[in-house]
Amino acid sequence: MTSVLSPAKSATIMGEDLPDGWVVSTLGEVCQVNPPKPGRNEVAADAEVTFVPMPAVDADSGTIAAPQIRGFDEVRKGFTAFREDDVIMAKITPCMENGKAAIARGLRNGLGFGSTEFHVFRSRGAVLPEYVYYFIRQESFRSLAEMEMTGSVGQKRVPADFVESAETPIPPLAEQKRIVETIERLTARVDAARERMAKAPAILKRFRQAVLAAACSGRLTDDWREAHPDIQTAADLLAQLIDSREERCSAEKASTPRKCWTRPKEPIAPFNVPDEDLPDNWAWASLDQCFKVQRGRFLVRPRNDPRYYDGPFPFVQIGDLPPNGGEIVGFSQTLNKRGLDVSRMFPAGTVLIAIVGATIGNTGILTIDSCCPDSLIALQADDPIRTRYAEFYMRLRKLEVRDISYASGGQPNINLGTLTPYPLPLPPKLEQHEIVSRVDALLKLADVIEQRVAIASARADKVTQAILAKAFRGELVATEADLARAEGREYESADKLLHRLTANVPPGNFALLPPRGRANPRRATRSQMLDPKS
Repeated sequence: MTSVLSPAKSATIMGEDLPDGWVVSTLGEVCQVNPPKPGRNEVAADAEVTFVPMPAVDADSGTIAAPQIRGFDEVRKGFTAFREDDVIMAKITPCMENGKAAIARGLRNGLGFGSTEFHVFRSRGAVLPEYVYYFIRQESFRSLAEMEMTGSVGQKRVPADFVESAETPIPPLAEQKRIVETIERLTARVDAARERMAKAPAILKRFRQAVLAAACSGRLTDDWREAHPDIQTAADLLAQLIDSREERCSAEKASTPRKCWTRPKEPIAPFNVPDEDLPDNWAWASLDQCFKVQRGRFLVRPRNDPRYYDGPFPFVQIGDLPPNGGEIVGFSQTLNKRGLDVSRMFPAGTVLIAIVGATIGNTGILTIDSCCPDSLIALQADDPIRTRYAEFYMRLRKLEVRDISYASGGQPNINLGTLTPYPLPLPPKLEQHEIVSRVDALLKLADVIEQRVAIASARADKVTQAILAKAFRGELVATEADLARAEGREYESADKLLHRLTANVPPGNFALLPPRGRANPRRATRSQMLDPKS
């Protein structure tokens, strides 16, 4: 097959001078874009070939991670063909923007077929496949490609004429090899750092759970108890809580009999007191013994009736609970006076527990007075430290709470009467303060680490792109021109390489080269590529 390479003339790209020995060409000049399929008679009908659907290309690693094996006759029609060492790139949104691209390696019988949503690049000899692969992996290239996409929303594609005319800086082949080797070495280090950082969320999750488990078992404050042996016990505290509640019940019974609290329930089945050894001055109690336990309320059906919303009263719902527990920092809706009349308002410091749907067991603490629907249960107390401690414990037991939910009308649910006897390991009052202080400090530390990991991960992504940008500006490795001058030798510039390949002349026989041809008139300039109207 006759080469169609045209010697490039420009030595700048995007207004920047390129190093000596480099030229600007186009992908269509240095690669065959979407080469033809092998003929039916070139390959046996039953020959095995590699088949690559779009999901088989891993956008992160740039590899064909899960190829299939099919017969040649089965995939010959209706699919994109490629060969060993070809570069494939997704052309459809959102796969293109996500960076789905790979070098086709290890193909069965050297042949591959795949999704029609791939563009294929086959080097004509002036560029390494790895060089092309890293060039199209640049965010700058994908951004330009995105600007040139055509088609309807959700089905936009990068046209072939864009990739054919995309300006590409071409260094000498020897320099390309050093660039590729350096990119691979540096990105391997970045990838290793990414892998380590990717483990951080799971480690921090285990750390947070370990902190809560230690806090609610007494292990976190072993040293504190040794230093404070004469404090009030949890048994005394619990007796005071129950007495206080019974006094309140008697008072309420005299004024509003219907709203009288029932006697607090002991910890009972299905939540038998766990077989755990608590510190001597701790005690097992039920939620009902320690808190006023109520269900939220919102009597409007349907719930999207606009007459009850958009007022001054916050309306916290299940979706507003933080996924990892803690303070509720926002709310998605508000109620007006009419909505307030059919809902129930809870004070700041109240613990909320989701009791309906897929997020059963999720917890949160109100930071302001808020209304709540009946999909939430509220734990109230006159001591904010006790509610903070209870939220820690219920957060820790979230999965256990989910296990005892039942299906009602097709979705999980927990009855209020089922949750009130849930057992709570109750520390003495002063120790609760110490527990909350220590847990807050440790969870804050975990949050700080998580934020730093997120920042570092974002920087790692930028580092990879910075490496690629330096590589294609000629700033990543010593140039072949500089090395040749330092070593007192000649070298084959990219311009000579392109011209030699055009003339089909063996390396080194420059005397046989015909007069230079003109640059490809079809090649778009980078300024035209940046301006969609060009």
